[in-house]
Amino acid sequence: MKKNVKSLEVDFMTEGLDGRQYYQVCETVRDKNVLERELASLEAISNHNSNIF
Repeated sequence: MKKNVKSLEVDFMTEGLDGRQYYQVCETVRDKNVLERELASLEAISNHNSNIF
């Protein structure tokens, strides 16, 4: 799934001693399209240390 990075969002970001962590929250990912949409935001982050879904 290709998306414009500007149209993607991450729900939460924290910054600590270990660097940034990105969190994506979703009620359900039973639908393949929902899962792809939610993961696309995390996959678009090039400088990630940890992504949590």
